Amino acid sequence: MPVPVLDAVATLAPVDCEFVMTTAEREGVTADTGLSGWLEKSPMAAQIHALTVCMVLMLLEAHGRYGALAFVTASAEDYVRRGFPRLYPST
Repeated sequence: MPVPVLDAVATLAPVDCEFVMTTAEREGVTADTGLSGWLEKSPMAAQIHALTVCMVLMLLEAHGRYGALAFVTASAEDYVRRGFPRLYPST
């Protein structure tokens, strides 16, 4: 994933996670280890955010903007149908 794309997505996070994410991507690029080496030594909140950023980018790359939104909507509806609680208000 290109660094500018990671930067753009990282800016959507809370400030502490944004800083952690941008630091991690630069360390990964410098050490040529990617995010995996950095994730092992990071706090849990930063790990979750970093993995979420990666998943969002892969979802957008695979399905495009509208396809990704449709995929997430369908998945959320499926989870509710299977009995899991909705973690955010439906619109």
